[in-house]
Amino acid sequence: MNPIINQVVTIFIPVSNVEKARNCYCDILGLESSGEILYGHLFIV
Repeated sequence: MNPIINQVVTIFIPVSNVEKARNCYCDILGLESSGEILYGHLFIV
């Protein structure tokens, strides 16, 4: 598992396109981008 995942609890980053941001940050962090997007603006891993 990525060592960052073991340390980070919550991060809020304002973005204009949550789907693009989800894909980008999941690539950077080595996560699956299949988590839920709630209410059209909140991505849950």
